[in-house]
Amino acid sequence: MRPRLRIIAAAFGAALLAFTFALPFLKGKRCLDAGGTFDRTTLVCTPAEPQH
Repeated sequence: MRPRLRIIAAAFGAALLAFTFALPFLKGKRCLDAGGTFDRTTLVCTPAEPQH
């Protein structure tokens, strides 16, 4: 593999890994801003109960 291609592949892999780790935090913040609760182990947002 060419050195330049190896660097590009490593950068792409690092970006993908960083996105994978950041995704639960981004989804959790969006869920909390909407008033729900977010479970980071299952990546599920539970909406808040409506107020009567």
